[in-house]
Amino acid sequence: RVQVTLEVEGGSVLFRVQDDGRGFAVPERLSEMTADKHYGLLSISERVALIPGILSVRSSQQSGTEVVVEVDLSEVRGSGESESY
Repeated sequence: RVQVTLEVEGGSVLFRVQDDGRGFAVPERLSEMTADKHYGLLSISERVALIPGILSVRSSQQSGTEVVVEVDLSEVRGSGESESY
């Protein structure tokens, strides 16, 4: 089972993906996962940092996984402004 939620409150956005899968041990640094050729969460963390936002990953064996991205819209570069290239 996978549950995806998006919450918008005030000037913040919270995006959450949860599953009830087998879970895994979350390393201290997501970059450690690349040693086993797992690049997805590292890629997500890089993109979230560009927004800027906060990424949290919680998981444990046999307990599923929760990935949360939190963005304060007032911190987003160019929020409400148009840019020309």
